[in-house]
Amino acid sequence: EIIKNDVIFVVSEEPLGEENYNRMVEYTARALVSNRHLFREEEDINRNYAEEILNRWINKIESGYVSVFYRDRTYKCMGNILNDYLNKTISPEIFNSGPENIMELRNNINIWTTKNSEKAIEIFIFAASRDDLEDRTKNFPYKNLRDILKSNNGEYIVNKDLNFRENLDLDHPTVKICKEVERKIKGNEGKTFNLGVTLEFLQRPPFGLYSNMLNSSILAFALRPYTGKLYEEGTGRRIDKELMRDKVSAIFRYWKDNKDIEKLNVRLGTPEERELV
Repeated sequence: EIIKNDVIFVVSEEPLGEENYNRMVEYTARALVSNRHLFREEEDINRNYAEEILNRWINKIESGYVSVFYRDRTYKCMGNILNDYLNKTISPEIFNSGPENIMELRNNINIWTTKNSEKAIEIFIFAASRDDLEDRTKNFPYKNLRDILKSNNGEYIVNKDLNFRENLDLDHPTVKICKEVERKIKGNEGKTFNLGVTLEFLQRPPFGLYSNMLNSSILAFALRPYTGKLYEEGTGRRIDKELMRDKVSAIFRYWKDNKDIEKLNVRLGTPEERELV
């Protein structure tokens, strides 16, 4: 889902040029024909020529100027700092309830890299206390993940039991995400629903979650209160810590590749049912 106001246009002052374009098309066509006739060496040579033209163009873009058009403003910068401008200026505006707005989280690019991180999920589901969490995150890059539970002045927004403190900032991204997850899941009490579908709004503005160490930690923390309260459809198995870890991983796989949706069908038990069990 794309919101019109959130579309960003980037225009480079370095055009590819008609000659380079025609050469790229020719080399790519030759590579395709070589592939069909199993001429592997010829295919590789032509693909390399096409890639070399593209790489030279990209290098020129990075060393030249680009214009960024976003909403009602225009920004001109060198191509080699475009990523920095988008990540630090534009992204926090579009995803204004996302982790981009926690200042300390911007300092480590590794926790933003797209990948599955079962360990990060496990840390924030299994931690029994804040001290336990700190022990589990004593090494880098996991140490940076603690900042999802801190304000921009470096103070924890959770107490020793990992519950939110009173009088906390309701605009804090982690607080907002947790409250929205709580609202969505509570609306399904006593019903069967799909976790991936119910929470897929978190992918879009103003949240913007995707599969990386950072977002895995936030979603795991948001779902930890439902450990032992959700039941797996079909088996009726209560979702313990280990199974919740697997469910969070499956949510990100479903969001990315539309896979494992059937593994995310759960039921939120009633308080009376949990007492009975």
